[in-house]
Amino acid sequence: MFEVALTSFVLCFTAYLVLLKSLPSIIQFFSSDPKKAIKYFREEITPHEQQHHAQVAISFLHAVVATLGACHSIYAYRLSDYRYVSELIIMDEPRGAYLSELRNFYLEITLGYFFADLLVYCLDVGRYPIIDIAHHVVSIIAYVLGISTNAGTFVMILFQTNECSTPFLHVRYFALQWNKKNNIIYKIAEALFVFLFVASRIVFNFYVMFCLWYGVVTVSAKHHVITEVFLVVCGNLYYLVQCAWFYKIIMMVLRRFDKKRNVTVPTVEELKKEGVKNAESKDQKTK
Repeated sequence: MFEVALTSFVLCFTAYLVLLKSLPSIIQFFSSDPKKAIKYFREEITPHEQQHHAQVAISFLHAVVATLGACHSIYAYRLSDYRYVSELIIMDEPRGAYLSELRNFYLEITLGYFFADLLVYCLDVGRYPIIDIAHHVVSIIAYVLGISTNAGTFVMILFQTNECSTPFLHVRYFALQWNKKNNIIYKIAEALFVFLFVASRIVFNFYVMFCLWYGVVTVSAKHHVITEVFLVVCGNLYYLVQCAWFYKIIMMVLRRFDKKRNVTVPTVEELKKEGVKNAESKDQKTK
């Protein structure tokens, strides 16, 4: 058990170290101005930002694998039937069933990634938000206990579909870092990130939490009471973290609208006055 998670951890952390050393060459290769790209990476950003570039690149790759794996693991289930979903969340399938083993495989990949990413956090812990560290710690505890006891793995793979928004967050990050904020790619990535975040982490997760609570109340053939408490506590903590991130996104959007609203357009009279002032200053210089 956990061989896949160990392999994932080694691969993710090794890839992080390799990227940390090779990113300047990669950026130089893909850049239209190689000299400017190298100067940016070596002189214009801090060592922490250099490390974060590699970390974000690994997170991007994991998000793609995790999303595809989660969708592969749940495509055969009737997710629109909340009673059916509630039973699966509370009861799980017997260990050894094909779909059970399939989702455990993808969950272990994510577990290994979380350990590797948490290790990167610990190497420079003071520079990372506590909410990000808390997200990893809660997820690791939930994944280890869930996979080892075969409890809650179905709800975990449902939550793992949330990673669909992460690649667009990282595209937005790199666009910001490389001063491409006015680029159409940045705007599309930001819009898709916000839409997928709300759709998957707020709306879909609310449905999952409803199914979880419905199952706790109505399903008779249940896990041990401690397992039920574990499912409810971890599920609610995870959803609260998503809501906290959602709050930050709302604040970001509101600040952006405030900036646009506070931008005043000069009147014709003001423009004329400005023109007169400029003309007077030119006259004084010529005299």
